[in-house]
Amino acid sequence: RPKVVALCTFGGQDSDDLSFEKGDELTILPDEGGDWFLARDKNGRRGYIPAKYVRNKGGLVTKV
Repeated sequence: RPKVVALCTFGGQDSDDLSFEKGDELTILPDEGGDWFLARDKNGRRGYIPAKYVRNKGGLVTKV
């Protein structure tokens, strides 16, 4: 599964969102979220994250 790094801090607004801090490593999970990805953090928490807030080693993640 693709791993991404957070470009900035995100405080989730909804119960389905996953909050994270700048520099956190997240795993992208399969989902049809469009501009949002379903992700899991290192503690096993899952939720949606805005795609534009994360980057993989090759640049911005645009599709999983």
